[in-house]
Amino acid sequence: MCSRKLAEIQLQLCTPALTAVVPEEQTPRMYLRVGPLGGEGMGSVLQHFKQSIVLSQVLDSSLHFGWNEVWDHRYSQSEIYNANAESQTLNVTKACRVQDFIPHEDRDVVVRGWCAGEDSAIARLDEVRTRMADCTGILDTEVDEMGRHRASAGTDISTHDFYGSMNFPDIARILTDLRAFSSNPLEITIAMEEADRAVIALLNLEAEEYTLLYSPQTQALDDLRVLSRSDVLLLGESSYGVLTHLLAPPGLTIVKGGGLGKFRNTSGFGRHVVYLDDYKAEDIELLRRSQLE
Repeated sequence: MCSRKLAEIQLQLCTPALTAVVPEEQTPRMYLRVGPLGGEGMGSVLQHFKQSIVLSQVLDSSLHFGWNEVWDHRYSQSEIYNANAESQTLNVTKACRVQDFIPHEDRDVVVRGWCAGEDSAIARLDEVRTRMADCTGILDTEVDEMGRHRASAGTDISTHDFYGSMNFPDIARILTDLRAFSSNPLEITIAMEEADRAVIALLNLEAEEYTLLYSPQTQALDDLRVLSRSDVLLLGESSYGVLTHLLAPPGLTIVKGGGLGKFRNTSGFGRHVVYLDDYKAEDIELLRRSQLE
């Protein structure tokens, strides 16, 4: 025991004292959103800069707001939000503008994809972060993140089951409504067993306008997951359609029929169900509401 203790003492004496070097904590570079936030209240105005919150985090920066207007409710949203951030000045040694790295038309899709864990969006923002690594300050000149909408539509076409899918004229009519809603090109996904592009041509869609899912049975679940990611689903009362709807994120499902009751009590968590007989073009606004939830 004594020899062990002596050895420990000797080791302590022979070991040079190490002074812990604590790295100086650096203040994150400023991410300055220079556009107005709008005149809504504190809760609603958050919808106008959700993308800026995500991008500032991805780019390892501290979000600040540069618009200090006082609206009718007698306070400035910028002042309140900036009060929670450390006082900072934009370092313009090499200031970079977000829009030069993420084009306006890509922003919504990329940010939503990153939040949903999509590999392509994560890879895209990783690339942007690398390219902006030496930017000393970041400017975001987006005017209003709510000023545009994007939409994707998915449908399951069955040529064997009358109740299993929506009629082509109704699909075409709703796609027209969605194109008016979306300022970006409409993303269309079609699932079809025994796929036949000649049949799909009845929708007056060019081949490059849609993605066709027709995997073998062993990969049917993969097709189901892809179809379910659509903002708007156009379905009949097939069991496949119900499952697609139940897997879907917040959005809108338009259902032909309803007599079988398969979609009863399935609205919730931001996913809205509208039956085709009750559908009006104005119902597309439910999609905008779900995108804010």
